[in-house]
Amino acid sequence: MFLMIMNSLMDFRRSWRKYVALGLGYLLITSYLFVPGLAYLFNRLLIVSKTGVLLNRDIFKILLNYKSAFGILVLMVIAVIFVLIELGTLTVLAHKKYYNRPVLITEAMATTFQVLHRLIGFGFLLLMFQFMVAIPLVNFPVKPVILNQIKVPTYFIENIMVYGVIKVIYWSVVILLAYFLLRCIFVFHEILLVGKSTWQAIRSSLALTRDLHQSILFKMVMMNLMLFGALTGILTILSFLFSGFDTDVNYQLNQFLTSISGFLLWTYTLLIMPINILFLTRLYYEVKSKNGVIYKDFLRTSRWTLISRLECYLRDLLKPRRFLSAFMVMISLFLSFYMSHTLNQDLLYKGRGIEVAAHRGKTGNTPENSLSAIALALDSGVDVIEMDVQLTQDQVVVLHHDLNLMRMAKIPKRVSEMTYNELLELDIGSDISTEYRNETIPKLEDAITMIDGRASMLIDIKAYGYEAEMAKIIVDILEEANAIETSYVQSFNYKVLSEIRSLNSDLRIGQIMYYAVGNLDLLDVDFYTVQKDMLSQEFVRKAHQMERGIWVWTVNRESEIKKTLQFDIDGIITANAELVREVLGLNEPLEEVTLE
Repeated sequence: MFLMIMNSLMDFRRSWRKYVALGLGYLLITSYLFVPGLAYLFNRLLIVSKTGVLLNRDIFKILLNYKSAFGILVLMVIAVIFVLIELGTLTVLAHKKYYNRPVLITEAMATTFQVLHRLIGFGFLLLMFQFMVAIPLVNFPVKPVILNQIKVPTYFIENIMVYGVIKVIYWSVVILLAYFLLRCIFVFHEILLVGKSTWQAIRSSLALTRDLHQSILFKMVMMNLMLFGALTGILTILSFLFSGFDTDVNYQLNQFLTSISGFLLWTYTLLIMPINILFLTRLYYEVKSKNGVIYKDFLRTSRWTLISRLECYLRDLLKPRRFLSAFMVMISLFLSFYMSHTLNQDLLYKGRGIEVAAHRGKTGNTPENSLSAIALALDSGVDVIEMDVQLTQDQVVVLHHDLNLMRMAKIPKRVSEMTYNELLELDIGSDISTEYRNETIPKLEDAITMIDGRASMLIDIKAYGYEAEMAKIIVDILEEANAIETSYVQSFNYKVLSEIRSLNSDLRIGQIMYYAVGNLDLLDVDFYTVQKDMLSQEFVRKAHQMERGIWVWTVNRESEIKKTLQFDIDGIITANAELVREVLGLNEPLEEVTLE
């Protein structure tokens, strides 16, 4: 096994330029042509939505229209074909390397195009299901670059996984698909190298792996562990070497090490797929030989004449210029060091005008959405108090998050089914601490009085079907308290936001999102409040082009905070305000607060 791993690595070393060129080329095409093209086509499908954008759970509405559902299927087919071409090209390259036969990248790709018709049919749909369900949801370390663009929101998965039955079903399906994928691990080789149809290749792969699937899995896992161990070892050695310097020098070297680590990790993810395909190809021929099959290189490749000539020209141009390649690498390393030296943590995190909001009004171990929580949050120096509001039976706006009272007060009733006086009889603090015994659910007016201008307010409306009523009452309350300028309203429910906009255009409104497709420019809002996994440089850039702020929820751990602060955001909603303020270098509470 170890000899096979070493031979695979030697194969890679002898042809690394091809694999780097293919990986970079595919990455560029994916990032700048293919994914934007699919996004454009997908936006055309959103004619089923009156707003041209689908938010959060409304995304599933697109499947209720047969034309849109068919369009989604077509886009999925296109995406999977793109993946199959990459894998097929790598397989042909690995095959030719095994027999020490020269082959061009474009030649391998043209050969793959010739057999694409064999992947059409039910077998293709089955493989597509594997790629689009199993691989995106499981962090498979060797997935093609196109699948890195497919994101399933963590918020969605976390909420689905709350239900035990769904969790069991999900993991059962994933395990079955993983097992099937393992048994079908030689399908590409059988199609490309032997010329079989998809179904014939599946049956052949199942036969080849009948008694060897555990051994194959072990070898694949061991090889990837060795590669990952080598990467970890290099980073550990570098960290150990840098640790001996004095504090100031060590800090700068740590910044440089961070850049180097990122570069090495990026290189690892770019090259891990070709190495796996090379190893898998050697494994394929080993299994074949054990089954008494003596295989020769009968694969006839195809060429795109003009493109192949261009590849040959570029290869001949760059191959003898090793000094130029080395110089480019040195320039890259120098720029990495310069950027890490200039954009250090002080510049990246500290001194930025980012607002910190106490999630559900709380910091520390206090009852959420309570006056005690708000008082402690104000004392801690937060910029904004974020609180959830909904309507009682007698039309009083109170602070409460859940649809019902079971979690906070052990009462199986909805807030809308009880009057405010009935809510006053409920204790929401005893389960937290005896210190908060007899803590009650407050009115929005009580919270406004306590805050008294010491912080801004971020009011999260839980309309639950009372959009018009809640919008009118909340606007009236804020106007009466002269709190329009220091209050901001957000909601998952775009309808209630539209109602508020029509009542008072000066009150800033924000759309909460954990998933969105379509043209967000069509939303008439002042800011977005997004789940942290939605953040991307492109999303932030477009939001700021529309002069819309970006708030992120809910960010509590230090690693999450620092990752979030890599983006040009306007605010963080957190249950750990003190840690966020520490990372931002805010040692003293702010006296004046604005939310831009």
